[in-house]
Amino acid sequence: MVKSAVLAAAGLIALAGSAPAQVIFSENFEGGGLGVYTEVDIFSTPTATLWHGEGFCDGITPIPATMGTNAAAYNQGDLALYNYSTGGANTGGIESPGIASPASGAATLAFEYTKQTEGGGSASFDQCFVEVNVGGGGYSTVGQVSGNSVCPASTSVTMGPAAIGAGGFTHRFRFDTVDGIGNAYQGWNVDNVVLTAVAAPPTYCVGPSAAAFSTISTSATAVLLWGPGNDDTTSAPIPLPAPFSFFGTPKATFQVNNNGWIAFDQGLGGGFFTNAPIPSATAPNDAVFGWWDDLHTGTLGNVYYDVTPGGQLIVEWNSEEQFPGNSSGENVTFQVRLNPSPANTIEVIYDGSTFSSGGPAATLWHGEALCDGITPIPASMGTNAASYNQGDIAVYNYNTGVANSGSIESPVIGAPGSLPVTLSFEYTKETEAGGSATFDQCFVESRTGAGAYVMDTQIAGNSVCASTLASVPLVGAGAGTWQHRFRFNTVDGIGNTYQGWTVDNVSAVDAGAAVLFTENFESVAPPGLASYTEAGGAAIAWAAAIGIENATGTAGTDGTGLGTANSTFPGTSLIFVPHGTGSFTPVPTGCGVVTLTPGGSPEIGGSVSMTLGGVTGIPVLWIGAPIAPAPLCPPASCSLGASLTILLPVGSFVAAIPCDPALIGGVLAVQGADVLGAGGCGVVPFGVPFSVSSTVVVTIG
Repeated sequence: MVKSAVLAAAGLIALAGSAPAQVIFSENFEGGGLGVYTEVDIFSTPTATLWHGEGFCDGITPIPATMGTNAAAYNQGDLALYNYSTGGANTGGIESPGIASPASGAATLAFEYTKQTEGGGSASFDQCFVEVNVGGGGYSTVGQVSGNSVCPASTSVTMGPAAIGAGGFTHRFRFDTVDGIGNAYQGWNVDNVVLTAVAAPPTYCVGPSAAAFSTISTSATAVLLWGPGNDDTTSAPIPLPAPFSFFGTPKATFQVNNNGWIAFDQGLGGGFFTNAPIPSATAPNDAVFGWWDDLHTGTLGNVYYDVTPGGQLIVEWNSEEQFPGNSSGENVTFQVRLNPSPANTIEVIYDGSTFSSGGPAATLWHGEALCDGITPIPASMGTNAASYNQGDIAVYNYNTGVANSGSIESPVIGAPGSLPVTLSFEYTKETEAGGSATFDQCFVESRTGAGAYVMDTQIAGNSVCASTLASVPLVGAGAGTWQHRFRFNTVDGIGNTYQGWTVDNVSAVDAGAAVLFTENFESVAPPGLASYTEAGGAAIAWAAAIGIENATGTAGTDGTGLGTANSTFPGTSLIFVPHGTGSFTPVPTGCGVVTLTPGGSPEIGGSVSMTLGGVTGIPVLWIGAPIAPAPLCPPASCSLGASLTILLPVGSFVAAIPCDPALIGGVLAVQGADVLGAGGCGVVPFGVPFSVSSTVVVTIG
């Protein structure tokens, strides 16, 4: 719906900011006792121990000033005996209440302590443990404090991160003398306990980049890694020019591989010419794949890197070809850019013009009435179709002795009324290995305006002189004028003695079923290609993997969203933006029975939904900044929690959030009302009865 874009834009950029670290628990014992902790034995059974609230180390010296006036102490200071010598072994713990697990599943524990125990603080006797119990599964040790920090000196320590998992957890501080000897020491004072959620490793969204391609090949500071004739080489590790974090981990070096990718903090050798799905556990990992395929620099290609004055790293693969030969004439020029601003973003910038070559040129496409020189094309195709073979010279195959390729391109077609555009056509097909998609490839591609062509589908399998009807959504056809083409590529010069591909009865319609284009190849005398134009040297005669993945290949982002190793040129440059998960926070402002339920993922690149429930009258939703609840009428629970910036006369909506780093940390509020519904406010103050929902505060991750 039109209003969806408004939610993503209104107020978010102005309110964007970084969220502070999330403190999930704290205790400073300033209440004079053990605060929220409970004394327990080793089995976590509540019991009296030597733990107590304490203001002194030895009965004379106050605890360090940084600890305030009170700490938790393990000794007999409450009996004016500032040691733990009871005549026998003793032990005891103080246990926290249950704590909700953080979204990231991990936390750090920080605290301040003084300590004086036997043997200079030996870990063998008079032991001081920090332990955690996740989900009621029993305690495990996070750390043991050894060494002494004798009052009035104190030590601050941070332990973890500890894996917390789901289901909540408790922690405890536990002292154990092990034996009854050597216990005339001050013991252990603990204070200023803070548990902080560890930030989850960022995920990435991918969106179009507005940056224009500009070659670094003429830059005076560019470093040439390889010139012509290079294949499958990986550079030595090179120091990164500016701080850069990838999947939440700071990186120090990068390596460049001739096959279209860079990797971080590794010592990889050459090779890696076969691409894989993203993510994939196989090497290379911890990498950015700009156009990963079996590339070489050919006779004209070069690979460079450069650093801008602002610290941006640019790696450029210039005029590379596919190995072993470039029969269709394509070359690829593209860059990977690591940006210090917006921090840790990655761009893949394509020189679209280099992904295509040539103009109208003779190919094996021609008008054809026969499949094999004897059998007519199927009757449903009429008397003529467009064929890729040598039937025009009475050789009904595409075996020219070498690899060959070619396209037929439609004329420019007017803008659709609504998207998507769907292309339908009839075809016969006979190619190598039962129509394998690996060799003798048959593609349907489209583009908007004069942009680069995008693959819409690949036709695999055979339909030998028997027609098959195909219907293909054209992802490359946008809101402007557009074109499509049928492209054949043998890939090699072997196994080409087959009938090829015959196409007919082409029709394109938009989402509103308006017919945008038709062609049946019957209207030209003598029969030919009608409104289509032959184009040799078709763009993108191979496919590549595009995206990023982490150090284990278990998380990543496929830049095309196709989820396969054969992603194709996306038609636009891309930006990868790291981000968190975002959150929905309910605020009690409702009255009556109307409810507001959020859904989706409140993060850049995701989308959110809001749905009103319990409505018996007219639903209304509004979006704005969070405000302190303002009573609307008796009862006081009927309150306004979101400013009325955007008013929507609907009961639900879905809003996409652009992949824009400026939106991270943005906050807005959503609330709804049931106008003329039962319950809630009466005739005051607006003259009609209504009830309102609770407010949902959305924080964008």
